[in-house]
Amino acid sequence: MSKYSSELKSQIVSEYLAGNPTAELSNNYHVSKKRINKWVQLFRMNGSQALKRRRHKRVFTQD
Repeated sequence: MSKYSSELKSQIVSEYLAGNPTAELSNNYHVSKKRINKWVQLFRMNGSQALKRRRHKRVFTQD
């Protein structure tokens, strides 16, 4: 189970992109600055889908 919901992650990322500083968001939401920066990086690389939780385990073949 994820500690932070995808809605909260999206809200924090959108506020960051709107110009709010990481330190302020960190204090308001009680989330580390490092974690916020990671969410922003994931969002920029993969879009909003990167912030959503995966519902099932990934299965790999031996090939």
